[in-house]
Amino acid sequence: PPGTDSDDFDQNLAGVDVSWSHGAWQTWAELIVSEFEIPNIGAVDVTSYYLSAQYRWRPRVRTALRWNHQIFSDVTRLDGSRVAWDRDHVRVDAVLGYDVTRHASLTLQYSHSNQAGDLEQGQHLGATRVLVTF
Repeated sequence: PPGTDSDDFDQNLAGVDVSWSHGAWQTWAELIVSEFEIPNIGAVDVTSYYLSAQYRWRPRVRTALRWNHQIFSDVTRLDGSRVAWDRDHVRVDAVLGYDVTRHASLTLQYSHSNQAGDLEQGQHLGATRVLVTF
């Protein structure tokens, strides 16, 4: 808005992540909370987290499951009603991985995504990854 500068609008971010492993299991979790100011709107925030677990069935074969979630705060419209400033989003990933060698791996992934609201984009996604390191 006139008379303001980009430095007038702050963003605050806090996050924490943890991991744990034992035997064939590895787990990870992360939580991030971000609050920022939008001109003519005010402060909005988003909370994101994920939980992930991987199990190694054999020395070269692994599976993993991951839950991702983003939660958006509400803003006040000009008519006084409250509405989310973006659509909450949940995604679940399932992975099968195979380590061909110490420096090469293959991964197959399926993801199911769900967003609040009427428009769905990319609900079912599949991916293949070939990774080679040097």
